[in-house]
Formats: sequence, structure tokens, C-alpha cells
Amino acid sequence: MSILKWNLKNIYVMPIIAIILSVWGAIQAPKLKVNMDLSGLLSDKNPAVVEMNHVSEIVGGGGYLIALIGPIASPEKKLPKIVEAIKNVPQIRYSYFERETYLLRDKALFLLSKREFRELNEHAQVLFSDEKIDTTGLDLFDEGDNTEDVAEAKKIFSELKTSVPQEQYFLSSDKLYAMLLIKPSFGSTDLDASALLVKNVNEAITKISGPKIPYQLSGRYVEKIQDKEQFDRDIAKTSIISTVLLIIVLFFGLGSMRAGWFTIAGVFIAMGQTVGLAYFFVGRINILTGFLLAILSGLGSEYGIHLVRRYLKDRHTGKGQLEAIESSYLTTGRSLFSAAITSASAFFILSISDFKGFSELGIIAGFGVVCIYFTFMCIFPLGARLLPYKKEGHIQEKFSRFFYTYPFKLNYTYWYLILIPVFTYGIYQAYFEYDFERLHNFSKKTQELNKLTDDLYGRAITPSAILTRDTEQAQSLESWLKNDDNRDIVQLVISYQSLVPEDMQTRQKRIMKIKNKVNSLSPKEIEDKTGLKYDQVQRWLTTLPYGEELIPLSLAENFGPDKNIMLVFPKERQGTFENINRYANVLLKAKKLFPGMEVGSDTLVFSSILNHIIEDGKVVLVLFLIGAFLVFWPDFKNIRYALILEGQLVVGCAFLVAFMGLIDEPFTILNVAIIPAVLAAGIDMGVHQIHDEIENKRSPIKAPKKRGRALSAAQRISGPIHLGMLTSVCGFGALLFAEAKMLNGIGWISILGQLSMYLVCMVLFPTIKDYIYSFREEK
Repeated sequence: MSILKWNLKNIYVMPIIAIILSVWGAIQAPKLKVNMDLSGLLSDKNPAVVEMNHVSEIVGGGGYLIALIGPIASPEKKLPKIVEAIKNVPQIRYSYFERETYLLRDKALFLLSKREFRELNEHAQVLFSDEKIDTTGLDLFDEGDNTEDVAEAKKIFSELKTSVPQEQYFLSSDKLYAMLLIKPSFGSTDLDASALLVKNVNEAITKISGPKIPYQLSGRYVEKIQDKEQFDRDIAKTSIISTVLLIIVLFFGLGSMRAGWFTIAGVFIAMGQTVGLAYFFVGRINILTGFLLAILSGLGSEYGIHLVRRYLKDRHTGKGQLEAIESSYLTTGRSLFSAAITSASAFFILSISDFKGFSELGIIAGFGVVCIYFTFMCIFPLGARLLPYKKEGHIQEKFSRFFYTYPFKLNYTYWYLILIPVFTYGIYQAYFEYDFERLHNFSKKTQELNKLTDDLYGRAITPSAILTRDTEQAQSLESWLKNDDNRDIVQLVISYQSLVPEDMQTRQKRIMKIKNKVNSLSPKEIEDKTGLKYDQVQRWLTTLPYGEELIPLSLAENFGPDKNIMLVFPKERQGTFENINRYANVLLKAKKLFPGMEVGSDTLVFSSILNHIIEDGKVVLVLFLIGAFLVFWPDFKNIRYALILEGQLVVGCAFLVAFMGLIDEPFTILNVAIIPAVLAAGIDMGVHQIHDEIENKRSPIKAPKKRGRALSAAQRISGPIHLGMLTSVCGFGALLFAEAKMLNGIGWISILGQLSMYLVCMVLFPTIKDYIYSFREEK
């Protein structure tokens, strides 16, 4: 309190300090790094992130820049020209347009597993020899008692034919599109390098002589750039919208242009300080924290509103300027301190989470609230001297009275009962959106491109890369991943050992025995017996053992220097919770069965984010409630008031869930992270209501039958509360204009959170308290 009184006498010192700190913070803004990747929401020490970074470093990052050529007749004929044109682009490691399976088509007999090759030997005996075979497989043409059926043998050869794709290029079904895969020399999270790569590729393709080649670039490298561009547009758009709305609301709501500019100035000064502290303590912004300034601007205005409203009220009661400044500064400053401590503590509690989606949000928002309180307490003694004694302008004056409209009375209680089944239905309808892809607002064109590339490639373009301890573990793991239990989840497993099997020399001897039998047959007999083209059979039988040099580069470089990395392709697109969960369970089970292996996979990163949201979210919410109680109790020095505010947080959370269900807005991995923040921002209403109730405890109630002591307190503070709530909605609501759907969800949950806490703190609990007060008085 002594510091506040000192500031009342030395009105220039603290504003200068606040402005200097704000300028310092604004200078740090360009230094803040932007991380748009979802993995940025996890700790750098998270096992999924550590392993993914390690494996990605070995294989050279994940994903491709994709060039879709078309629509044009025979698009595959343009591919060699494009490859030649882009070969000198420095950011490219290599590119290819032929399917790896096509390049390996003649090596099919060496690519079979040992079991499959043994079965093939046995069935070859049935087709190419009249002799019986030994089921042990020790000698291909020894006699035995287990004679295979010819029909079964033909089926095996038919399956072998279909398992070796004959298509050379990645062509669409209508043959109008072809795909070129470009492997960059860096990861897709390097946005500057991605932008330069796309620019250089576009320039190289444009320079190709002859008719213009229709093409489009797609893939994660392009999508990351689009995300960043969308991110920048959304920040600019939401900031402008929230600022304009704040100016309009404050101008009319406070009834004074000068009061509005004073509040806006305080918010801007505080935001500059917040940016500086964000750089100092966090050093970056992620997909969640990038829009905090727009949100905090709305919340921050509330502090200026309460101070200005209280000052104008004291002036209208006859107090002089200095007396009104001191009265509003010390009295309102105390309740604002309680509100700031509550909100900041709630935010800072989030910082203990290992999930950066929580922790970085908590740190930046916590310091944001501190800066807002600090700034307004610094500048108010000086700024209040600039405020008018009388409200300026007839229109503003009438409009500002609107904010004091408070219709809620005790006799409305029965109408509230109607809301019980409505809210119950809303809670029942609430749901969590686990589909990561729906969080993006990809254009229809981008969605079509993604679907087309998926169809052309035929499997996940970015597989999981698993680093094993040694060759023995790699072989055991590959065998386990290919077993029947994983058949519906794992589409394909590729390892160096499967492409260059260690038993090639032994196989070659067996293949030569088959070849000798085949040579005794005519081409027509061979085709009739196998259902395969004679030339294909001959190519399989004449292929010699080979080494690493014949493996396509797009596969060979992924195996690592020790050849202990394997590629695992999931059968389902990893976009929904169900698909992610199924595939993640396979990978996690593999990690338990094969200790020491490392997995580089987006799926485990997504799975880890979901687990943090579910598990850390529960812990954070509990800690938030405990922390809030520990702030309320010493602040009011009354456990009853602390429990009332704690109850408001719990009921407010239930109301929020109900509202989300009623408007069919889903909870997501992003908007659910700010629930504690939304509740903390809203509980300010309950804090102010109780402070006013205590301050006017002995004052007579004007209409006790309409409103008791609690509802009367709510009515008295309704003006600043309504105006503060509206400014908060302006900050949150600006997110509804963002292009990214994930930000729309944050906007909705924030707005509905404010509405929920208003109904709880300003209507429901004051009504209940008034009934309790009246019951006690009657007794």
C-alpha cells in the first residue's frame, strides 16, 4: 500500500518505467521464433520428440516436396525434363519418379521372406516336376509324402504376380497426372529453407523450354509454408479486428474518448512488456501462444475499465479530482490485485506441465496478466488527471448507461429451472474432435491434391522410421510387424535385410535348380502352368545376387550407415484418433518387446500430444482449482468466500461444457488447453462481486424483495463487468475471423467461457446466496 501511495505523489516515475519496459519488449518482438509444428507443443525431452529428431537426423528429415504434373496427356514423358531442370537446386538431395517396386521387379525371388521362398520352392516342384517333395524343404526335388495340389500352386504364383506391381510411374487412374517426389536436404520445420526450395523449384520448372508444363507443388513442405502464411494473416487480421472493436466498445462504453484512449494505451504498453518477457522466458511462440496478445488485449481492458468507472463514479458523488483518484486507485486497485493474482496464478500453474501447449501458454499469459496490472497501476494516477469530469457526448453517455442494465431478480428463479434439462442435454452432446486434419482449414484445392497424391502413392508418403540396435533385432522386429496380428494395421515393412537378404547365395542355388526344370518346358507350357508371362519368369530366374548398389536411392539412404533402420508404412491414414491410436499401440508394443529401438514417427508425436491433453489436462485442472483456492482464502481471509469462488469455477466449467455441446462446437487439442485460462479470466467477476458485497455489507438494500445483498452487489458492478466482458469477447471473438479452424475453436470456447462464468458469478450464485440470506433473516 505504501508503494501505491508513493506513486500517487510521484505520478511521472512509474509511467516512464512502464513505457521504457514496453519499448524494450517491442524491440524483442522480431527475435521471437515461430514454431508451427505440432511437435513444438511437446517438450524437447519428450521421448517421441527425442527419438524422432534422432532418427530424422540419420535419414535426413521426413517427407517430400511433391510435384504433380498434369492434367496433360502422357505426363510421365515430362518427368525426365523436370528432373534435369531441378538437379542443380542446392536444397535437393535427390528426386525420383519411378516406383521402387518397379525398379526391383526382377528381384522378386530374392525379396521374398525365407518362409515364402521355401513355399515357392515346394510349389515350383508341383508345377515343374512330377516328383514328390520333402516338406522340410532341405532339398527342392527330393521325394516325400507331402504332395502339393496343383491348384494351390497356381494360386501361389498368381499371388506372386499381383505382389509385384508392374506400373513404372506414379500415375493417376485417368493417366492425366504423374508424380515426382523431391527429397529436400532439410526438415519441413525449417520454413525459410522450405520457402527458398519452393521458389527455386518453381523457377527451374518455368525455365524448361517448349510448351508450358502444367504442374502443382504439394506435400508437407508446401503445407508448412501455407500454415505459416495463414498464421501471419490470422495474427494481423485478429489483431486489427480486436483493436478496432476495443476502441469502439471503450469509446461508447466508458462514455469518453479520453477514457477509451487511456485504456487502449495501457493495454498496448502492457502488451509490449509481455512480448519482451515472452522472448526472455520462452524465446518463441507456438501455434497456441501466437494469438495470446489479441486475447490478453481484451482481458487487459477490464483493468482500465474498473479503474475509470470507479473514478467517474466517485467524481459524480461529489469528490474532488485528487480524492477520487486516491479512492478509486486504492480501493479498486485492491480488488484488481486479487483478480490479477488469481488469473496469473492460474496461468502460471500451467507452466509446470511437460506439455508446452500448456506450459508456454501459462508463462506468457501469466506474465501478460502481471504486466497488465502493473501497467495500469503505474499509469492511473497520471492518466486519471486527463480524464474528464463530465462524460463527453450525448450519444456516448446514453450508450454507456446501457451497460448498467441488469435485469436479474429473485422472482426469476423459477425460469432458471427450465435451463437444467437444456444444460444437461448440452453436456450430453459435448464431444472431443480427435481428427487432426480437421483442425486445418485447407482449401478445397489442397484437399483434392492431398487425396490425389495419396491415391498415386498407394501408401503413406511419410512412413515411420525405426532404428534398431543391430541386424538381429531388425530381423526379429520385421518378422513381428509382419505377423497376422498386425496385418490390418501395418501395410508394408521395408528393411535392408529384406531387400538384400543374407541367404542370396543359397537362394541362387535353389533358383538354378528351378531354372533347369523350367528350361525343359516350352514358353507356352510355362505360361499355362504359372499364369505368368514367359519373359517375366525368365527375368526372375536369371537375376543374379546383388548388393546395396542396386537398391533405389530413395530406399537405400533411409537404412542408415549401419543398415539397422527399417521403414514401416501404416495401412490407414494417420488423421483420426482411432487410426493414430491403433498404429501407436503397435509401435509402443514393439518398443516394449524390442528394448533399445527408437521410433521416428509423427504418429507417436500425435499420440503423445493426445495423452498429454488427457492426462496432464486433468492434473492441471486439479492444480488450478487448488491454486485458486490457496489464493482466494488468504485474499478474503474467509474460507466461506474461498469455497464460493471455488464452486463458481467448478460450475462454470460444467456450464462451458454444456454450451459447447449446445452449439455443436467440439473440444480440440488446442482449445481444451486454455480452459483453465478461460475460467481464470471469468472468475474475476466473482471476485469483484464478493468485494463489492463486503464493501457495502452495511449499506441499506433498495428493493430487498427484488434483489438481496448479493444480487444488489452484482447490479452495482454490472457496468464495468458488462463492459469488461464485452472487451474480452472482442479479443476472443476476433479469432472467429481467423482462417484456421483450430483458432475458431479457441475463440468459441473463450467466448462461451466468459458467458458461462457470467451466468455463474453474476446470476446463479448471487441468487442462491440471496435466498440463503433471506432464509437466515426470517429465522
